[in-house]
Amino acid sequence: MIKRVDHIAIAVNSADDALSVFDSVFGLKADHIEELPDQGVKAATIRVGDTHIEFIEPTDPEGGVAKFIEKKGEGFHHICVEVDDIDA
Repeated sequence: MIKRVDHIAIAVNSADDALSVFDSVFGLKADHIEELPDQGVKAATIRVGDTHIEFIEPTDPEGGVAKFIEKKGEGFHHICVEVDDIDA
């Protein structure tokens, strides 16, 4: 059973630009920014209640997020949920 939404990820060309928009429009600031070279992304998260919005910016032009944006454009990428029993 789903317990909660952990995060919603949005693929963007610039995490800094996305953070700036969310700060100016909603007053929400990043609570964590990190480079994830093994995934080819820079990830920036904003806390919203008990969940996060995560902006994922490609850092590897051959990576999955870069290809996603090239094919579909910026936008919703994935949702991560917390469950009672992952093996069930």
